Amino acid sequence: ETGAVYNIANETEETTVVELANKIASAVNRTVCFQAQDKTENCKQYLQTPRVPLDVTALQKLGWTPKVSLWDGIMRTYNYNITEHHA
Repeated sequence: ETGAVYNIANETEETTVVELANKIASAVNRTVCFQAQDKTENCKQYLQTPRVPLDVTALQKLGWTPKVSLWDGIMRTYNYNITEHHA
């Protein structure tokens, strides 16, 4: 639908932001360094729920289902960028 917003998520592959960053870094042979803020400092800025699932119901009603694993998606994106920008 024009103007509609859809969440895209794969409920079978849960990952954190840190895990995602490490996977992307691994795909490009890099390392990632993190400096996490102490959660007791400014505690209200942190989400109290450790996981917030995205609602993909609207997209599923259109027939969408995840077909590519997270790792394959990272590698396809990386390889596409290498091919397109270095050809």
